Amino acid sequence: MTDGQLLFVVVAALYLIECVRWLPANALACVEGEGGCWRFRRPSANLGARGGGALLLAPLPPYSAWVVTMPWVFIPARDHLLVRGSTGAAARIAWSKLDARADVRSIVIGGHAPVLMNCTAQAAEWTARLGEWRAMDEAGREKSFLALAARSLDSADFEKLASSLAARTRILHTTGGMIFICCFGLVSGVHAWFGEGPRLWIALGLLLALQLVQAFLFMRATRKAVPGGGRVSHRFWKMLSIALLPQHSARAGDLLCRAVAASHHPLAARGLLNESAFLEEARRCWRIASYEGGSHPDDALPVEAVALKRFFKSAGIDLASLEDVPARQAGSARWCPRCLAQFQATANECPDCPGVKLREFDSADDPPESRP
Repeated sequence: MTDGQLLFVVVAALYLIECVRWLPANALACVEGEGGCWRFRRPSANLGARGGGALLLAPLPPYSAWVVTMPWVFIPARDHLLVRGSTGAAARIAWSKLDARADVRSIVIGGHAPVLMNCTAQAAEWTARLGEWRAMDEAGREKSFLALAARSLDSADFEKLASSLAARTRILHTTGGMIFICCFGLVSGVHAWFGEGPRLWIALGLLLALQLVQAFLFMRATRKAVPGGGRVSHRFWKMLSIALLPQHSARAGDLLCRAVAASHHPLAARGLLNESAFLEEARRCWRIASYEGGSHPDDALPVEAVALKRFFKSAGIDLASLEDVPARQAGSARWCPRCLAQFQATANECPDCPGVKLREFDSADDPPESRP
């Protein structure tokens, strides 16, 4: 391997690292797609640790804007706090034993694994809120949570945020794509065909010029607060790295996306998603919320389910359309309405969802091979 080839491999590896974002394991990145239709991307379940997971953004241009959304991780109950994990399972912490503190992007609760948040501002905000909830009575906690839920489910606010961020980062993403092509296409091609010489220096000069332009565009785009709140920290040093390092310069637009401090629920993206993607996430959220700790009558829904019910009602969505019935497998007689696992007739409760009673399949749900 020549020195030039080794340099190419190193720069390519550093660039791929810049394409990876470490997000909370239960977060969903809402990524801009073609035609203004956004889509959800989940962090990898295989590349994760300590409550986080790796998300690989599109490594090839054209680049696009993205916003991190998170379901509610902390839900107040009558005598305890629910801490929702990435799988939907929740730990229960008595209010008298609740002691939370922020540690950079994580919230540390004594006796439990740290809960990773999207940013330091979000971690500090939730730490303060948990302290307030601990001092409140049950009615105060419920009122506070419902108000928070209404704000995080505001579809119009999220659509405005996403559109503004996409407009703010569009020129950075366009220039970043040009830098990617120049670095990995033009410079590499000139070096492979002509070796070191005047042509290579011209190509490198063009790459440096694009990086300097990108650094200027970045400073101009970050003069004001990022849409949704928050600012890009250490602007000068990031501008310097953008001006000198092609892998940072190509992904400059991601720095604005990372700085968004707003805390929206994934369902707030309804106006930007296609209907099938939204309904899939809505069904999942509704199952987890409405069957927390067992089945509940309509007038005793958990506070999380109450918040979702209000949102669905305002959006004109029938709750019956969110009730999933899984395709019946041979030998199954009952199914769990929360995790959709199937069981034989001898089972009464789901072992993975404590307190959730199983439902029986109707005869119309029989698999085709078992019908006469």
